[in-house]
Amino acid sequence: MSEPVAGQPSAGKGSGPTANTVILIVGLSLVAVATIVGLLFALNFRGGPVDQAEDLAAGRSVSVEIPNAALILGASDDDDVHVTMRGTYLGAAPTLEASTSGGVTTIGGGCPRQWFNFCQLEVTVTLPASLPLTAAGENGAITTSGLTGELSLHTTNGRIEATGTESRIDLRSTNGAIRVREATSAEVSAGTTNASVDLGFLEPPDEVVARSTNGSVTVRVPVRGVRYSITARTTNGSTNTNSVPGDRDSEHRIVAETTNGSVSVIPN
Repeated sequence: MSEPVAGQPSAGKGSGPTANTVILIVGLSLVAVATIVGLLFALNFRGGPVDQAEDLAAGRSVSVEIPNAALILGASDDDDVHVTMRGTYLGAAPTLEASTSGGVTTIGGGCPRQWFNFCQLEVTVTLPASLPLTAAGENGAITTSGLTGELSLHTTNGRIEATGTESRIDLRSTNGAIRVREATSAEVSAGTTNASVDLGFLEPPDEVVARSTNGSVTVRVPVRGVRYSITARTTNGSTNTNSVPGDRDSEHRIVAETTNGSVSVIPN
């Protein structure tokens, strides 16, 4: 039987220390990464409840731009603007900014854009009812009631609901339904994609444009003593306008259109 040559490791023993060293290095690296991640989490991912408020004198108009939050907009019982922001967060804390300058009251802030951030907010703004209002949201609904001034409301991935409007309104959403109730507005424009549009009027409007892409469109109007110039179109769906008196020369014009869905202009 041959003897192992001096200075030469016997078979099967040379790989042991090398493999153990690799395992040790990998293990220490994982521990270091876990420690760093834990420290980052502890430093940056603190959270808790949100409860902030601002009260300020109103300008001649109001502008609200807060993403990733539900916006509730209504009439105040005085001449000022009042803002409350409530919710919860994990990560970077949300902010609330409100100021009046150059005749415009501007409200902003909301959830910071950050990886692995959780933030859920509801922002309520009350303002003098007759002031013009512009509101822009993102990934959240917009709801208004009791506001009689001009409204321009835009959001993505959220519905828009407006009740009791009296002035011109422009409503835009993506992936969110649009609802208008008890309106006396003379001019209304409403458009969305992948959702329905439903507009209801207490008084005959002068100009209505209601559009969707993948969703039904319904316009409800008074019919006693009034006729309408109606354009109702859909590509894949039905139209229903027979119960509303029509007149191509009427000063009360309605355009209701969609691609995939029904279109109805019916008595309110």
